[in-house]
Amino acid sequence: ILLSLFVAVILDNLELDEDLKKLKQV
Repeated sequence: ILLSLFVAVILDNLELDEDLKKLKQV
């Protein structure tokens, strides 16, 4: 359970990073 939760948090962080990159590109 902890591992799945940890992975979910990492995926969320990656998505946020991608959004930030898109904002920076604009």
